[in-house]
Amino acid sequence: MKYAPRTAALASGALLRDGDFLISRANTPSLVGLCGVYRDEGTPTIYSDLMMRLDINPLLDKQFLEIYLLDPATRSRLTALAVGTSSSMAKLNSYSLRRFAVCMPIISEQKAIVERLAPISATIRALGAVLEKWRYQKLGLMQALLTGKVRVPMAEPALA
Repeated sequence: MKYAPRTAALASGALLRDGDFLISRANTPSLVGLCGVYRDEGTPTIYSDLMMRLDINPLLDKQFLEIYLLDPATRSRLTALAVGTSSSMAKLNSYSLRRFAVCMPIISEQKAIVERLAPISATIRALGAVLEKWRYQKLGLMQALLTGKVRVPMAEPALA
């Protein structure tokens, strides 16, 4: 996201609105095609030139589309469409995205899927945060042990 002064943001066609659907059009091969629904933060925000804002069919729930496009099987289909001359930068174009087939159950079923996945996604995010905390704690402990800030008592050898 790029934050801009209100005057510049209002004059720009790239001003984001709550609920806009964004997808990264250019990035590393592992990150190209990542997507999400923009949530207004109260500050005028424009999207970067490395992103695309998509107009979504009203028969397609944006949260369902986000879940669908972030699924590993769908991501591999999507990233296969990315092209580029560099192995470190891949690009999606609007032509490929317009022709990308999306599984589209009826809107009520899409909303039911989103509703059922919400608590699972929240649990995964919470566990991910705990895991990240433990990783930092482990790194800190390893640093303290390797620098000698924390001493490990040596056990006395047992006599037979």
